[in-house]
Amino acid sequence: MACLQSHDLAVQPAGVDLLPRSARLFIQVGRGVKIATVEAREREIRAALGDRRAYVAQDRRGRVYVEIPLPARLARDIAFAGLLVRARRQLEAQGPSGGQRLAATGLPFLLGIDETGRVLLGDLASEVTPHMLVAGTTGSGKTVLLSSIVLSLAALNAQRDLQVALIDGKAFNLARFSRLPHLLAPPATDPDAWPAAVGHVVGEMERRLAASHPITHPHVVLVVDELANVLERWRGLEPELVRLAREGREVGIHGIFATQRPTATVISGSVLANLPCRLVGMCVSGQEASLATGQPQSGAQHLPGRGSFVAVADGGSLTRFQAPLVTDDDIREGLIALQQTRHEQVPPSAGTTNVISFV
Repeated sequence: MACLQSHDLAVQPAGVDLLPRSARLFIQVGRGVKIATVEAREREIRAALGDRRAYVAQDRRGRVYVEIPLPARLARDIAFAGLLVRARRQLEAQGPSGGQRLAATGLPFLLGIDETGRVLLGDLASEVTPHMLVAGTTGSGKTVLLSSIVLSLAALNAQRDLQVALIDGKAFNLARFSRLPHLLAPPATDPDAWPAAVGHVVGEMERRLAASHPITHPHVVLVVDELANVLERWRGLEPELVRLAREGREVGIHGIFATQRPTATVISGSVLANLPCRLVGMCVSGQEASLATGQPQSGAQHLPGRGSFVAVADGGSLTRFQAPLVTDDDIREGLIALQQTRHEQVPPSAGTTNVISFV
């Protein structure tokens, strides 16, 4: 702080964020100071910290911060199974008038834990975030987060309420869910099968839109892993995916699209504009971070990886969270349990429908 104060800049501590694999100290700069003024002192700030990395960011209200990453002394993974139990207990305890205790009630899924250690859930049935982008470079934990979302969707939503279509652009991740009871069809791992898989979901959307009365049930979720690979192979699928994202929300059709490369040359603005919820891990550059989050100062390029993500939803609000570790054993045991129960999970309640909220 003395470094900034020496330039007549008012500063004050603004808090510490703690996650299982990372910690951050925030220093807030006085009101009216432009971000460029502080960025010009970034080298001095790092030198004052003993060459420790520091980042300058600005929130939606225009407040400028200096973010200083701190070492996590007890870095640990979060077990998926234990976190799912916590989420399920909260859902079971939630009644129609449960207020803010529940994160999502329409089509809930597990994200992880936030800086305070509370369970973070999402809700695909929310009007605000019916579709999602999951982005992050190698080592970010994107594939593990996507596996957590798919498995928790099935675990927290009955088969009568949810059907899933999987397109595996990497040919190995989503293929592990071939025994998921909620599947509309086997995972599409062959590139030649990708257009038919998209066409099946779009056809269901068109059938519902043409119906004389609204059809929104069961919810259908199209999950695409490595969207960039799919679009590079079948560029003609892009208009269909844009249509799904624009019109699907009205009839219970949702999309979850994951990619390592959220670049404008691979994924067009038409696709991104219709994905209001973004789950973004470590990015290779500030440009990719801005494109993936839709926010110029998200700081996603500075995330430490290994499941550390930022969720962007609800008009641009950012929430840091740590995704759970999903192992092959978690997937295998989860699928066995789902096959055995066929599927008596907790039905959605009539409580709040916050897209990103806390349990």
